[in-house]
Amino acid sequence: MRYYKCVKNNITLCVGIGFGYEEITKSEYERIMLMMANKPTARDGYDYRLTSLLEWEEYQITQDSDES
Repeated sequence: MRYYKCVKNNITLCVGIGFGYEEITKSEYERIMLMMANKPTARDGYDYRLTSLLEWEEYQITQDSDES
């Protein structure tokens, strides 16, 4: 089975199984999935994004922001 991740501007955008962006190991895939399952709860007007170093980074949500 193949595992992949997509990172843009040092932010992990997605991970998946099959053919995709950058191929990763099963253990890296499982580590990312564990991090995503334990995402911190954001305060009002903010959210968190997972960096390429597998650290949570808080950011402020704006109306013109394309962050999700």
